[in-house]
Amino acid sequence: MSTSFEFLPRTSRRIREYRILPLVFIGLAAVFALGAFFLRGSAQRMQERFETESAAIEKRKLELVNEALALIPIEDPLPSLAKAIESHNKTLIGPRFSWTILLKTLESVIPEKAVLLSLTNPASGKPEFRPNDRNFLLSVVVADEDSANNFYRRLSSITTFQNLTFTPRDRKTWQGAEGTAIDITFRFVEGEVLP
Repeated sequence: MSTSFEFLPRTSRRIREYRILPLVFIGLAAVFALGAFFLRGSAQRMQERFETESAAIEKRKLELVNEALALIPIEDPLPSLAKAIESHNKTLIGPRFSWTILLKTLESVIPEKAVLLSLTNPASGKPEFRPNDRNFLLSVVVADEDSANNFYRRLSSITTFQNLTFTPRDRKTWQGAEGTAIDITFRFVEGEVLP
């Protein structure tokens, strides 16, 4: 049996160790160490930049919150301001009352198939009201006497309607609805508001 080494000259049968390999390894290790050093420095710089920018953003956020809080009005002056505006309006315009409350209250008690004919000033007989007028004449057509009695009971149970008088009229047809016409005079005093 023979090996391939037998046919080679003695010098070529020798296993060579290249002396340059350790130098190459040392060179690569040095390049790697230098790269790691520069990357570490770059990462530290980026970390410091991130921290300073985060601190600046946090500081700006707090400044914006403080500015927003400064824009919110203090709650205490608002009711006094509303009272001052109301007294100023009463001085300039005179006393006023809420038509919305009156109409909402009437709507809640008026019978279902009733027809509202007019809401006038009993002193003048016209639908003209001054700011301090509180007396009203309401003309309504209701379906029958039971609806009229029920309407009267519901109106008289509400304390905002004072000096309430019902005057039934004859039967009337209005806007396709036939029923009993009623004139109701009352003084409207604000205070009780229906839910």
